[in-house]
Amino acid sequence: METVHQVVVVTGASGGIGRATAIAFGRRGAWVALLARGRAGLDGAAAEVEAAGGTALTVPVDTSSHAALRRMRSRTRGTMVKVGSPLAYRGIPLQSACGGAKHAIQGFNESLRCELLHEHSGAHNTMVQMPAVNTPQFSRVLSRLPKKAQPVPPIHQPEVAARTGFAAQQTSERRPADQPANVWEPADSDKDFGTHGAFDHRSKARSTQPWASQHHGPVAVGAAAGAPGLAAVTGSPLGRWVRR
Repeated sequence: METVHQVVVVTGASGGIGRATAIAFGRRGAWVALLARGRAGLDGAAAEVEAAGGTALTVPVDTSSHAALRRMRSRTRGTMVKVGSPLAYRGIPLQSACGGAKHAIQGFNESLRCELLHEHSGAHNTMVQMPAVNTPQFSRVLSRLPKKAQPVPPIHQPEVAARTGFAAQQTSERRPADQPANVWEPADSDKDFGTHGAFDHRSKARSTQPWASQHHGPVAVGAAAGAPGLAAVTGSPLGRWVRR
């Protein structure tokens, strides 16, 4: 019997969540197409996918088309997963460009989902909103902050993939004057930055958010049962509201 391999296309595959996702699919023996701009980053990701047990194809490209969607529509199957963050719903200081982009992706995702439902298509479309993640982007992002940029804590490792404030988005270190920026050109053309960023010592390897988002009922019941008891001990404003 011929073995059927899972085929996965990952954009932004040279680092961060994209690279961690590609490696995870590699462990499942999938055929993984890695799309990104930086050659060295892609080569590093491909080596890790192959080492994990998958088959990698690198495609140096600046993605801007919907070729994958056209392919899925014609075959009426497949799933497209877009990666966003809470900024898709709430803009925060210092990240106006990122917030605007996330809002745009969320709007596009909702419109496309309605179109596919209207067509009764077998192709699926969804979006996941990620927490702060320890990716290499904070070492190469175009920044005008006086200090080094960082994710808003708590920070999670890319493998988890599952607040706002000016101080929370900067470390205490000065930003290097020669720090690379990946806006107009890829920063990993000649240097592979890997999957993780510079915050391994502060990043969580697990998150309860995916489980909680899929079990709203138990979470709500637990919160309702626990709030009065907690309020009785702390005398918090929440407790006074619950007792009413």
